[in-house]
Amino acid sequence: MKIKWSFIIIILFTTVLINAQSKNMKTINTIIKSVKDKYAPDK
Repeated sequence: MKIKWSFIIIILFTTVLINAQSKNMKTINTIIKSVKDKYAPDK
């Protein structure tokens, strides 16, 4: 289950990053950072 969710999240991040290239990069990065902290905290 966890592996499947990680795969889905990676696909979503990739899609967001591709879209970010034609949109506001700072806003997208902030969203990604907050989501990353929620689901995959570094510490």
